[in-house]
Amino acid sequence: MNIALLKRRAEIEKESAVITINAFAEELKKRHNVFIVSGRTRKEYKTEFKKIKEPIDIIHGFSAAPLVALNLIAAKRTQPHAKTIFTLKSYSRHPLGSLWFTPILNAINAVTVPTHVFANKLKSHGLKKNKIHIIHSSLDTEKFVQKNKSELKEKYNYKKKKIVLYYGSLFISKGVDYLINASKEIENAHPNALILIAPREGTNDQLIQQTQHKSNIKIIPEINVVDYVNLADCVVLPYTDLVATEGNPSCMLEAIACKTPVITTDMPEIQELFNETEIVIVPRKNAQALAEAINNLLSNEKKRKELTENAYKKIKQFDIHKVTKDFEELYKQLIQA
Repeated sequence: MNIALLKRRAEIEKESAVITINAFAEELKKRHNVFIVSGRTRKEYKTEFKKIKEPIDIIHGFSAAPLVALNLIAAKRTQPHAKTIFTLKSYSRHPLGSLWFTPILNAINAVTVPTHVFANKLKSHGLKKNKIHIIHSSLDTEKFVQKNKSELKEKYNYKKKKIVLYYGSLFISKGVDYLINASKEIENAHPNALILIAPREGTNDQLIQQTQHKSNIKIIPEINVVDYVNLADCVVLPYTDLVATEGNPSCMLEAIACKTPVITTDMPEIQELFNETEIVIVPRKNAQALAEAINNLLSNEKKRKELTENAYKKIKQFDIHKVTKDFEELYKQLIQA
């Protein structure tokens, strides 16, 4: 197949969505001709498509905003026989990313989302049921593997520390301020615990200032993600919502693949994927509950092991090889329809 993947030119390369799209493209290239088409406006996409001399079978766009599907519709005018597919990986934080623009997606042949919760929201906003397909976000399970925690702690000078790790953006919806507010109780219960905050992208100077006088919090702007996820005693993702976060949060999947326990919040999308025998789930916007969950987990090695072993049984569902095959099967269905 000749497959064109649409990618916004202005996207930040460290964003999880961009990382997963790039990995997906590399996997597709093993069996198909793949064209990465970058742009910012409908006109730019049309111009880039006109440079492609081969007939395209599939045009696949990715975004958090239904309105961005207009770029895909514009691109199809240069490839009238191509089938179109649009993947919504998360909810948009931009006003123009509102789900009220969902009916536009009915002009697309197929729309994929990572959870049934998301699918139901789209249906309630006017997307036809037969357009929707559930396909998980992907993870490189050959890259994210379990490594020796003790050796990594020694390598990075955390030998005598219990490590609580948050990594990702510092947007307010990530809930990092609740982790910071929980730090005093964590310090009281575990004086050797260190909270590491590793921003992937997005700045929040006010939040960073809150950490300056807390001896048990350290901001580390650049990390080897695989190493740090492995050396952590738990990964904490205190989301207040999943706006600008993948419906299958990549940080959660990466931690589970490395057999590091996860503490996160009671988002319906997350609870659709993992239950409380696999991850620790706490109420949103509740620093007290977050502190208690962290303290309990740091004190209970048996619990940490049980959670990670249970959660790991599901990780192959998100393996990039499987997810790519799921998309390929959908491509075939669209072409044959």
